[in-house]
Amino acid sequence: MGRRMTRAGAIVLLISGLVLALFALWMGGGLIPGSTGPGSGQSAGGGDLNARLRALDILPLDGPAAAAFTLPALAGQQVSLADFEGRPVLLYFWATW
Repeated sequence: MGRRMTRAGAIVLLISGLVLALFALWMGGGLIPGSTGPGSGQSAGGGDLNARLRALDILPLDGPAAAAFTLPALAGQQVSLADFEGRPVLLYFWATW
């Protein structure tokens, strides 16, 4: 005997599909001309990184280099700040207390 999908179940399924589709568009560059998605490190339009960061109100700080440190990544391996030398790095430190 087959199960019949309820109206609430159909709505949840539809919303889940839309969220996944929007996430896939965002990760793949989506419908925005000249974008290549997050984490790509490059733009198809060749725009200036500092101008893009300023547009997002993320202003690079001028001054001495950050102190060297190493932290565990989510997958368990150690990640060092030196691994990202020459690339912009944005750090978020979260706490749940």
